[in-house]
Amino acid sequence: MTRIYPIVEGHGEVGAVPALIRRVNQALPSPLWSLTVEAPLRRSADRLKAGELEKEVQLATKKLRGQPGGILVLLDCEDDCPATLGPQLLARARTVTHLPLGLALAYREFESWFMAVAETLIPGAQPFGQFEARRDAKGWLTQQMGQKYSEQVHQERFTAQMDLPLARARSDSLDKCAREIEFLIDALRSAAE
Repeated sequence: MTRIYPIVEGHGEVGAVPALIRRVNQALPSPLWSLTVEAPLRRSADRLKAGELEKEVQLATKKLRGQPGGILVLLDCEDDCPATLGPQLLARARTVTHLPLGLALAYREFESWFMAVAETLIPGAQPFGQFEARRDAKGWLTQQMGQKYSEQVHQERFTAQMDLPLARARSDSLDKCAREIEFLIDALRSAAE
């Protein structure tokens, strides 16, 4: 058995990120069938960015107890520049683990990815043109749905239902996240051989 420990920031990501990892794995030409996605470790992005990332990576490393596995960190970058913040966080995380490690940032917020393929998730909705430039994706989704968007109710379900190839084609940050997951799975496969 090969395991991935995700580190996430929001309540909705606790269910959504494992679903995303499983979807990306299943879409591979040769999925890693022995892959188990563990319950994510969750901390606020502010705390992770301010210095607790290393503690969470160490905790995930310890939980793997020397068994085959890796770590995926997935955070919203909000107003930060992903091209700057991502490498900084990855360098910090790599100082405290020897395990395969992936790090991805949703540009603005995880829900931005749903805006990119809204027509595949919400009847009658159209994708929002400049979805990654917009703040408050949750508010936009609420308007489109005609009911309050809830991370804990909708995020995992939308992650499981969205047209993943279309979403990757429309969203650079989702494509980068999926490539990080693929890289992590490849590294775990190589380590197991």
